[in-house]
Order: sequence, then C-alpha cells, then structure tokens
Amino acid sequence: MKDTLVDAITSLFMIQRWNFLPRVETWVEAENVAYSAHIGFALLCDTIKEKQELKEIAFDYLAYEILKPLTKRFLSDVSYRFKRALDTSLKNSNSKKWEKKVEERALTYTLRLFPRMIRPQVKRYLVESNEIRIKELCKYVQRQTALQECKTNSTVYNEYYSGYIKEIEKDVKGFCKNSSWVNKLNISFNRYNKPVKTGDIEVDRLPGYFKVIRNLKYLRRWNRINRSIETNVLSHTYVVTLLALLFTWMHEDSQKLTIDFKIGALQRALFHDVPEALTGDIITPVKDIIKREYPEEKNLWNDIENKMAALPIKALTSTTELSKYIDENHLLKDISDDEKNSVASLVKDCDRMALAIECIQEELVAKIPLEMSIVYPDYLEELQNSEWPYIREFAAKLATRYPKVFSAD
Repeated sequence: MKDTLVDAITSLFMIQRWNFLPRVETWVEAENVAYSAHIGFALLCDTIKEKQELKEIAFDYLAYEILKPLTKRFLSDVSYRFKRALDTSLKNSNSKKWEKKVEERALTYTLRLFPRMIRPQVKRYLVESNEIRIKELCKYVQRQTALQECKTNSTVYNEYYSGYIKEIEKDVKGFCKNSSWVNKLNISFNRYNKPVKTGDIEVDRLPGYFKVIRNLKYLRRWNRINRSIETNVLSHTYVVTLLALLFTWMHEDSQKLTIDFKIGALQRALFHDVPEALTGDIITPVKDIIKREYPEEKNLWNDIENKMAALPIKALTSTTELSKYIDENHLLKDISDDEKNSVASLVKDCDRMALAIECIQEELVAKIPLEMSIVYPDYLEELQNSEWPYIREFAAKLATRYPKVFSAD
C-alpha cells in the first residue's frame, strides 16, 4: 500500500531532532516546524511594512516552512555532523552531488502524497526558494530554533552541546554581518524573546512572546488518555496549518480565493490555539457547559480567554508590529464555522480533520482508546457534511481507508 499524507504527518510526530545526542528535552519535527513558522511570521510582521507585500511573502514563507519537512518521511533526519564530514571528505569533487540526488528522490516520493491538481503548487515549495529574503529568513530561523534546543540540553549535557552552540552563534553573527535584512530580523527576534515590565503581575511573570509560544509544546492533547503517539498543541498546530494550506489550494479556482483568503487561512490556523499557551487546554464539553449554565453571560468564555491570554499576549508584543496585525486580523479570537465559505469555517474543518488524523494514528500503531473511537465518527460525519467539497471528499476517503477506527470496541 502506497504512502499517504496521514503516514507522512505521523512521521513528523515521531522523527526526533538531535537524535544522535543525549537530550534533556526532545523536539520532534512537527513541533519544530510550527514553532519556526510562528517565529518567522512575527519577524516578517516587523520587517515588511507594505501590507500587500507582507501578505504575499508571509504566505510563501509559511508554505515553504510547512511543506519542506514532509520530505523527511523519506529521508529521516540527516545530521549536521554527517553532512559536514561528508563535505570534508569530498572536498576535491562535487560535494553537493549526493545531497541533490537524495533531495530529488525525496521530492518524487513526497509529491505522490498530494492530489495531482495541487502538485505543481506543492513542488514549488519543496525546492529552495529563489526569493533571497525567504532563503535568509529560513536559514536564520533554523539556526535560532536549533540554538534554543542546544542551550536547553546543554544545562545537563554541556560537553555534548557547547561546540554546537559556538558554531551556531558564529553562523548567526555571520548572517547578520553579511545582510542588513538578517540584522533587522535579529534585532526583532531579540525583542520578542525578552520579558516586558508592565506592572501587571500576570504579564511580568511571562518570559517573552516566543517562550510563551513554546508553552504549546508542553501542552499535551488528550491529556486524560494513555496514548501510543503523544501529540501536543504545537504539533497539532502544524497539522491544522498544513491542511489549511492544502485545502485552500484545492478550492482556489472553484471558490475564486484571493491572497487575502489564503494568507488569512494560514495565519488563523497558526494562531487558532495560541491562547491555550496561557489558559491550558479547556476541552469543548467544559466550554459548552459554562456557556449553557450562564446563558445571561453571553461573552463569559470570550471575556475569560481575553483576560487570561489575549491581553497578556498583546502586552508582550506591544512594541512590535505583530500586536497591530493580531488585532486587525482577530487572530486570537475563537474560530467558528457560523459564516459560510469563510476563512474561519475552513480552518474549523481543518481543526476537526487534524483531530480525526490523531485518532487514525492511534489505530495504526495500537488499539485506539475508547474515547477517541467515540469522537472519531462524530467528527468525520461533520466533515462529510462540510460546505467545502474537497474536505468532504477527503473525509470520505479517510472513512474508507481506515474503517477499523469506526469498529473499535
């Protein structure tokens, strides 16, 4: 049976970074991609002033960031040490020849994961961008996320990571020296990575915007269930954003979707669970009970979420352009499918689809827990009634390909 998109997504939940070294904290690819996407998006908001240009370059950046790691389904994770050793050994010949061949093979297999109708768009983002700013942004963000991982692990295993920390810091300084654009990115990055003092104890105790986003890695989904493949809110964010990208492309022509809609879908997907970094994962049944028990307080949940999450996040980003962008585009508000053919309705269905995929992942590797087997058919039924034709079609394919999820005892 050929590989599917579900298989590839599952791989990114399991491929561990720095897998050749001892670790205090382990990041998997899906987490790293979502975190990198948040960092890059924030830096773009600060450095691209013209709104239309920002939308276009942000869409391209997020598409590259989200799609490129899927090739690791077929490559696993080729370590930095191995690449460096091979390049050194092949210094008298074409040292990049092997890498090009491996990437070509991975590209061929990765494209097969997607419907033919969107393969041209996908292919564009699986190869290196010709846009110099996107190339430099990707490299800069990669180094910064790697540096944070190394610094965390060096607290216990300093002898393993100190050399990598020095190398990465040298790379970052070199990037900044050689590019005024990257130097602007670096100034912006340092601003986001610091706490702010507002006099509000709830805000002042927070370690900085990017570190709040990192909280999503530690927020375990399905926290009451013993699972074989654990997921957290950050890796879930990756799946929702990937699905939003794919379904936006699939509906682009038939629905005449504009760049405003396309970037709107990606940024809403990226931010849809950000408030949970501060509120925790309050499950839907609890939210529904709160709303039902206090009907006179129509905005109760929104008010609580605003006080606990939205206002502190705005305070953390108050000196940045991201704060204005969040407000203008309502990125921290609950998504709802009340408005037909809207960005929110598409992202809401992608959120449901990501949950269905988590249930399938459990069934593929172990016996699916009872709670997941109960939820899965309900969500799949909602998806099969979606207003978005290709979401209905994909949901039907999931039901056909993974029937055991329905029949779990």
